[in-house]
Amino acid sequence: MMKIAGEKFPDLFASEERILTLANSVSRNIFDTSQNLLKALERLDEAIAKLDAKLIIMDSAASLLRKEYSSACIERQEIMAQQATWLKKWAELFNIPVLVTNQITTRFNDNESGMLMLMLCVHIAMLTCLFVQR
Repeated sequence: MMKIAGEKFPDLFASEERILTLANSVSRNIFDTSQNLLKALERLDEAIAKLDAKLIIMDSAASLLRKEYSSACIERQEIMAQQATWLKKWAELFNIPVLVTNQITTRFNDNESGMLMLMLCVHIAMLTCLFVQR
């Protein structure tokens, strides 16, 4: 992030101090299970308020679910839907954008719908959670 900022916006991040200020405005959380992620999402409002977050970037929640659940089982889909619901709730309540990124796979089990998985991946996320402050 610091390298990108310095190279993409050299006038804005001309000094090391400005780049360090940017780096210090980011809070990162890593979750080891989808249940831990879901618990964090349920209380994300506390972190948003504490950090005065203006952007949430969530990445790779689907990879947790792929590791924990086989194919597109109902439980996995329910967890993804719950995650998406919490993200939407906090985005609307705090009027902040949520950027969700995910690895999209082209390998699906015979009983797994690729289109459904793609749609859910677009709405989900969060192995890594970045809170960007003002």
